[in-house]
Amino acid sequence: MNPEFLERIGADIAKLDAATQLNLPRYGSWPPTVHQFDEKSINVLKTALAACRPVLLRGEPGTGKSQLAHAAAVALNRLFVYEVVNAHTEGQDLLWKFDAVSRLAEAQTIKAGEDKKILLDTKRFISPGVLWWALDWDAAYAVYQSSQYQLSLPEKPTGWQQAESSVILIDEIDKANAELPNSLLEILGNNAIEIPWLKTTIGGKGSVPPLVIITTNEERELPAAFV
Repeated sequence: MNPEFLERIGADIAKLDAATQLNLPRYGSWPPTVHQFDEKSINVLKTALAACRPVLLRGEPGTGKSQLAHAAAVALNRLFVYEVVNAHTEGQDLLWKFDAVSRLAEAQTIKAGEDKKILLDTKRFISPGVLWWALDWDAAYAVYQSSQYQLSLPEKPTGWQQAESSVILIDEIDKANAELPNSLLEILGNNAIEIPWLKTTIGGKGSVPPLVIITTNEERELPAAFV
């Protein structure tokens, strides 16, 4: 690891050491609240930062697992993005979502003389997912602006820069089928994703990995390799 990388990680660990009680602002549909850190949760977060590994939080619904992720983002002044998983969530949804129905409808209404290549450009029907926003907010925002399929736009903390990294919450992963945890392992291991239609890779070596917090209500057993 390069010295700058280690310096940033050390600074983030120091921020957690100083964290006790935080006022959490409203975030999307999340109401403002107060979060009280305990020693155990602080140690878990510090270990995850130092090891560049995700955190898996187990427990019953309503025990504060998701709030801990938001609190970590506020304490670290990092971008906070989250995805609430359901039975239909696939690994690709964490990277981007593609509106195939609208693209098909557009194809059926193209008139003579119109530029089919521009009108059916994949970027017009893509909405960046949480991993894309977390690894390269600016690239995701550029696609978001040019797309007619605009879903979520994460709020950036005041003064935040991409080098300060992010906190990703993957909530209730036990609701997904086994393919989602397995595909997530590969993505997190690389700290990078390839965007085929942009012919580029975002994230990767040299960048501070996001702090990834994954929650499960243990309604379904997760793959052994994942835990």
